[in-house]
Amino acid sequence: MEPKLLLSAQRPLFVSCNSPFNEKPYLSVKSRLPTSTIRAARSQFMGEGLILGNKYGFWSASKKTRVVVEPVRAAVKRRKELTFDNVVQRDKKLKLVLNIRKILVSQPDRTMSLRGLGKYRRDLGLKKRRRFIALLRKYPGVFEIVEEGAYSLRFKMTSEAERLYLEEMKIKNELEDVLVVKLRKLVMMSIDKRILLEKISHLRTDLGLPLEFRDTICQRYPQYFRVVPTPRGPALELTHWDPEIAVSAAELSEEDNKARESEERNLIIDRPPKFNRVKLPRGLNLSKSETRKISQFRDMPYISPYKDFSHLRSGTLEKEKHACGVIHELLSLTTEKRTLVDHLTHFREEFRFSQQLRGMLIRHPDLFYVSLKGERDSVFLREAYRNSELIDKDPLTLVKEKMRALVSVQRFPRREGPKREEDGRDEQMDGSDAEAEEEEETTHARMMRLFDRFDLEFVARRLISRYLEFGVFGYASTIFFLGFPRNQVSWRDFSEEVENFGLEKYRVLEDFVQLQNRGVEFDGVVLAMVLRICTVLMNPFLGFTIHGGLIKRGVDNSDTRVVSALMGFYGRCVSSDVANKIFDEMPKRDDLAWNEITMVNLRSGKWDKAVKLFREMQFSAAKAYDRTMVKLLQVCSHKEAVAEPGLLKLGKAIHGYVIRNQLWYDLYVETTLIDMYVKTGCLPYARMVFDKMDEKNIVAWNSLISGLSYAGLLKDAEALMIKMEKEGNKPDAVTWNNLVSGYATWGKTEKALAVIGKMKKNGVAPNVVSWTAILSGCSKNGNFGNALKIFIKMQEEGVCPNSATISTLLRILGCLSLVYSGKEVHSFCLKNNLIRDAYVATALVDMYTKSGDLRSASEVFWSIENKPLASWNCMIMGYAMFGQGKEGIAVFNRMLEAGMEPDAITFTSVLSVCKNSGLVSEGWKYFDLMMSHYGFFPTLEHCSCMVDMLGRSGYLDEAWDFIQTMPIKPDATIWGAFLSSCKIHRDLELAEVAWKRLQVLEPHNSANYMMMINLYSSLDRWEDVEHIRDSMRNQRVKVQDLWSWIQIDQTVHVFYAEGKAHPDEGEIYFELYKLVSEMKKSGYVPDTSCIHSNVSEPEKERLLMGHTEKLAITYGLIKKKGLAPIRVVKNTSICSDCHTVAKYISILRNRDIVLHEGSRVHHFRDGKCSCNDSWL
Repeated sequence: MEPKLLLSAQRPLFVSCNSPFNEKPYLSVKSRLPTSTIRAARSQFMGEGLILGNKYGFWSASKKTRVVVEPVRAAVKRRKELTFDNVVQRDKKLKLVLNIRKILVSQPDRTMSLRGLGKYRRDLGLKKRRRFIALLRKYPGVFEIVEEGAYSLRFKMTSEAERLYLEEMKIKNELEDVLVVKLRKLVMMSIDKRILLEKISHLRTDLGLPLEFRDTICQRYPQYFRVVPTPRGPALELTHWDPEIAVSAAELSEEDNKARESEERNLIIDRPPKFNRVKLPRGLNLSKSETRKISQFRDMPYISPYKDFSHLRSGTLEKEKHACGVIHELLSLTTEKRTLVDHLTHFREEFRFSQQLRGMLIRHPDLFYVSLKGERDSVFLREAYRNSELIDKDPLTLVKEKMRALVSVQRFPRREGPKREEDGRDEQMDGSDAEAEEEEETTHARMMRLFDRFDLEFVARRLISRYLEFGVFGYASTIFFLGFPRNQVSWRDFSEEVENFGLEKYRVLEDFVQLQNRGVEFDGVVLAMVLRICTVLMNPFLGFTIHGGLIKRGVDNSDTRVVSALMGFYGRCVSSDVANKIFDEMPKRDDLAWNEITMVNLRSGKWDKAVKLFREMQFSAAKAYDRTMVKLLQVCSHKEAVAEPGLLKLGKAIHGYVIRNQLWYDLYVETTLIDMYVKTGCLPYARMVFDKMDEKNIVAWNSLISGLSYAGLLKDAEALMIKMEKEGNKPDAVTWNNLVSGYATWGKTEKALAVIGKMKKNGVAPNVVSWTAILSGCSKNGNFGNALKIFIKMQEEGVCPNSATISTLLRILGCLSLVYSGKEVHSFCLKNNLIRDAYVATALVDMYTKSGDLRSASEVFWSIENKPLASWNCMIMGYAMFGQGKEGIAVFNRMLEAGMEPDAITFTSVLSVCKNSGLVSEGWKYFDLMMSHYGFFPTLEHCSCMVDMLGRSGYLDEAWDFIQTMPIKPDATIWGAFLSSCKIHRDLELAEVAWKRLQVLEPHNSANYMMMINLYSSLDRWEDVEHIRDSMRNQRVKVQDLWSWIQIDQTVHVFYAEGKAHPDEGEIYFELYKLVSEMKKSGYVPDTSCIHSNVSEPEKERLLMGHTEKLAITYGLIKKKGLAPIRVVKNTSICSDCHTVAKYISILRNRDIVLHEGSRVHHFRDGKCSCNDSWL
């Protein structure tokens, strides 16, 4: 009788010696799996005929012998030394943790959602799909997972990890002088005394340089080096040679050795040496020939790495001696005395390294050690290490060791077995690995004989752990797949065990495919599990291979476990369309299949399809899982749900489904329901769900308090917090911050500060989120002056701002046009590595454009690596403010070429560019493109831009027709733009029509009255002017105060049209009269049409002298010496006369003048304005 494989048995795997499974099968080329030579080794614990594979652990017999072609090996023999290899292996996890930390510190409040971390999957080097929550929980000493909102997980650094990060930043700032010396020594060793900055950046981490070293260290020390342009990019060039630092570490070490030897000779009796022995590092065993070669190489004269080596010929021993000295010095400059071999190969041109650099390093084992562990080869400076530890450690290395200790903290302590040291060896292990492995095999055989006396879970876990410990991965995976029931050892436990030993999860799948190719037939449980592993690891090729094997074996589609796993695999790794096709072909659908296909469509963003499937699922009598309900509710609470009532209706339908199916027991479903109703503005429903909850967690309380605060029901929010405390739930920082944000958003800054005081009394420290919420509220309400005071108070409290705080602060400074304060914030961002945050960079672009520095805004914009859509919109709007239409349209075209999809705000910016530059045909082109190609419905902002563009360009009739045919009802913005155009072109008939409409829509807006007064006065209709003014008095319309201000030495000087005069008014008018006299000699003629009073011409000229922008510009000329630009801010539009005067002053005084008025910025230089006079 032919033996069978009992895959679902409750006993370990038993295989007969004569089974065909023992034969070595033919590995198909189509599988494209990596194959290697399998060296056979007899195994005594599972039968005489079994063969143990060293790599995969597969059994094979020698019945079918075949010739194996060995791989081509390097000519240089490389020695494996565990002490150095373990250094690379133990830092593998540390590197991943540091990369995650770098992303985390750039986020607001140094917290981040797990979904947001998925965007950086490729940057982290995680090519396979994996659950980030499991990844982060492996490092409990570094990361802490917190819960904010309903079913929303975020993570942050632990207090100890954050303390180490701040300590590391402090040390880097203090060691700047040391870093400068390292850079000088590096450049001094090159042949041309010049190295490309791009190449230096490869050694940035190894040398301990900051991320922005190009903009900080390289620019702050012009006495040492300068940045010069080259055809291949900017390079760092040495300014002068310093012989004091041109001394290598080897020379210093040699001097110390000579001094120590001389002291030793004084203590012992001089004896002639018997033999000229070569002192080799401890633990390095070499043959006699290798020792002789090393001795001959050492006897050669030392060549300093700082010596001119242009005369040395490549391939000679002298050149190799110099190259070894350069690498020795390079490794001495690094913080951990090691680097990647690939990093050294980047400097072949600068140091004239040979093409066989790796071979040269291996040839000198007394100096270097090359480790092949990790993703890339590493090279160590041997003399700097002793037993896997650095001998001399700098402060940065000590901090890194503390961080490594945090990374090594286990989530669950090991309950049994010997403790493991850092080098991966057991403290109690004695004897060779072969003896220990043989002992483990004996243990396996003993367990099989006494199988009934052991617990299955203990046996499986213990065997898997021990085999992984000895590196026999094949046996461990075989036990997992075949030996025990699936409910005993889960995939999560097995994968964590695999990662603890530094192995990759994908090897588990490779073993499965090898077993499948050998004819092993698995049950549905194993197949479904393996497909889900492929989904988690994002490995489509192996998933296709498994699916192909299923098709060949004719797997029945009625097995819903396998088909559901296939749908999940294709939905996440390939396309949801393929998953939907598989679902349509299913003959039988159960609850698992319906829930799986619904989740696939929800994850891929196909909400309509998911909703349709959910409704069909109800008609098919299938039951939705809790996770499906939660995901559907999260879709309903999406931002777009507010604008789409169908999703809110769906949320209510899901609520009814929850009630009918009695799903109230699930806390996540209830909290997600509250969150959905809060975000869609249905607070009564949210309160109803909240009141019916049996057990209320902190997330439910915070969600409802947040909704009440956001809606302005602040008293109800406070009452709910009091009730929360009475029921024994202590408010946390999120609870208090919701209340602070509510008060700040509704303009009650003092009460928000009072809430912060209550936080301190209740033992909750206000964090950066608390202060940022107040700043954001002040910014939204236009209370910019108070916002700056809040920021100063925040710094006095010792709270460090994060990227969200900086973005809000930059928005405030941009609205105030405080460019010098903005530059200080820019420097802070560079120093604290916040400039890499795309949203901070976008806020910088916005600040510079609003402050009138378009050049700096453009430089920051083009330096952003992954530009979000907001950055593109901000830059286009910046060109619109300056009236530079061609440049703005060019940026829009670059955005389309980069593959970015424009939104409604993008087209508002583009139409603003066309409006301010008078590009009528282009404006019509992009307006039609917006509707026809991108399908955007025109908003009031789009229509206002079109009316303003047509009216200012003189097409008043076309603007009138556009208003009459608009798809939406025109509001005051549309009629105001049309009235302004009529005033410019003095069309009284159409202006009076617009005026009548504005009297109904905005009866108390003084700007509309002033435009009519200006129009009537320009037509000498003074009776109508008086009639408008009488109407203003009757309606009690207050005219807006007119002012301009300029910043001089951190002090803001305000000039009012009416009211308190400036203390230096006499000096200002004296200088202004001199300027006007000079301008008249150059052809200036005052434009008295800007004065809308019925007075004489001389009186009009006198009134023109009192315009606030003229006074501010003149005061800037008096107080600001040199060639610094004069920046003036005005709260209303400037007149044509002031525009002309500014152009004349820019010529006569050779000064740039930046005048910010409303939504426009004028940059005057050499008698020309950036708007090209298209602002009228």
